[in-house]
Amino acid sequence: ERWQYYFAVERAMIPSPAIYQTHYFCVELMKKKLCYRYLVLSSHAIYNLEVRPVKRRIEIVKTRWVLPMKELERVITYPRTDNRALSVLVVPDSSLVKHKTIKEELTFVMNSESERNDLRFELKRLYIKQKKERLPEVAREES
Repeated sequence: ERWQYYFAVERAMIPSPAIYQTHYFCVELMKKKLCYRYLVLSSHAIYNLEVRPVKRRIEIVKTRWVLPMKELERVITYPRTDNRALSVLVVPDSSLVKHKTIKEELTFVMNSESERNDLRFELKRLYIKQKKERLPEVAREES
């Protein structure tokens, strides 16, 4: 029942011709604090939803931003410090960066290393479909 609710929300927020791909419950590192997030990936964009835990479920508060897949610049992993963390660099001339809606570097902490790898794979796959080129990846020493 819970997942039907989230599926209905995802279908309502993703405009045609974009197609829902997957979603992740994670934590976003913002100004040295951690915020619960629900990332929804469509064939064209990343949707960052602010959520809060309420008893045994997750309640969606609002959509923080929608980032077109083509505005990604690179993906960053941290193999030595935290195998669950993943950062995404956004092109500096993105309208979201210019209007200070987001920073140029977005960092998410996933539930596990395998979930982080899955998100990394999906971002790279969707980027290739949009831009017809590979999304660069960098491994950093520290997070």
